Amino acid sequence: MKRAVLVLALTLATALAARAQDVVTLKNGDRLTGTVVDLAGGKLKFKTAWGGEILVAWAEIASLQTESSIRIRLETDEIIEGTVTTREDGKLVIASAGAGSSLEVEFAKVRRINQPPDTWHGELGLGYFHSGGNTRKTSGIASVNLFRETDRDRFQIKADFRYGRDRGVTTERKAYGLIKYDYKFTERFYGYISEELAHDRFKDTRIRTVTSAGVGLVIVNAEHTDLKAEAGLAYITNDFYVEKDEGHLGGRLFVHFRQDLPLGLVFVNDLTAYPNFERSTDWQLRDEASISAGLGAGWNARVGVIWEYDHEVPKDRWRHDVLYFATLGYKF
Repeated sequence: MKRAVLVLALTLATALAARAQDVVTLKNGDRLTGTVVDLAGGKLKFKTAWGGEILVAWAEIASLQTESSIRIRLETDEIIEGTVTTREDGKLVIASAGAGSSLEVEFAKVRRINQPPDTWHGELGLGYFHSGGNTRKTSGIASVNLFRETDRDRFQIKADFRYGRDRGVTTERKAYGLIKYDYKFTERFYGYISEELAHDRFKDTRIRTVTSAGVGLVIVNAEHTDLKAEAGLAYITNDFYVEKDEGHLGGRLFVHFRQDLPLGLVFVNDLTAYPNFERSTDWQLRDEASISAGLGAGWNARVGVIWEYDHEVPKDRWRHDVLYFATLGYKF
């Protein structure tokens, strides 16, 4: 008797679990069962029992059926929450429990599903190096990268500070900051305005500002790869400790590349060039490349290099500076 009850309970549990699954049917006839996670950038993230989370092109879906309520954002920015079925003519039917009614929409009118709240995210990093004995060197780096992104725009604040001493003498004191706003005209094309600030005591730079506005293009936006490029006009000012202050009209060229690597590693490279439209020999480059590995619970380890190049410098200074770093970071 007990065995029969157990078998019946397992059968009912299996049937209920199968019934509770969402169903996606593709235009080629393939059928997926699992749970809808979200929709962003034209890709539906779908969690299956057999393959984990997968991405499905929204344009390749013929029908969608959900057993639980999902949050849908339309092109008009209207937000509707409810369960979804698909009619024979291909339109989605959203049954809103709160309103007690249904709404019919076309697939193409759906912009997002289960969009997370527009909150700030970011990463904090800290690195410290010390050597004793004959060298007695101490150096450190602190960094912060904050951003908030919606369907319409993106706001970013980034900064890093580096400090070094050798035998009690300060050998490095640098700071860099970026405030940037992007407005998305389409999913791939956007405009931006930005302000960059830099300080380098040992390059005679009290403060350097780069005020820029331009456009950007998302070239690749895939699960494991990102590539985008920006180009804009810039007005650059240099406030020096000793040399004569100056300002000039120039440009700002930027390329961002991210690639997921085996073993959970992530490679990121940000390259920025600053041409001078008033004097072609006076231009600068800044390249930051790193590889990071997740440690769990939001923590990660990062190693990388920051390379800065100034083509026109006083005779007693180097054109380039290179910093190799290792930091412990926390994402939130």
